[in-house]
Amino acid sequence: GLGDVYKRQNPTNSIVYIAVKNDMIVSDVEVFNMEGHLMMRKHILEPYEIDMSGFIDGLYFIKIYSSSGIFGYRVILKK
Repeated sequence: GLGDVYKRQNPTNSIVYIAVKNDMIVSDVEVFNMEGHLMMRKHILEPYEIDMSGFIDGLYFIKIYSSSGIFGYRVILKK
């Protein structure tokens, strides 16, 4: 469930760290701006980090694809 994946550092200034519980594996992440435009799609390996340093300040939606399902979170980027 949603309690199995959580993000740290919100708001963030560049890097979003994704922590998972148990033996969950994260495979891919997508980052969308609040207009719904896909800003990043990437395959991800441990440690689960998303570098958002190239993005402008604002609110983003991160979709996380994992072995336990798909999870989504809002992240505030403020440099």
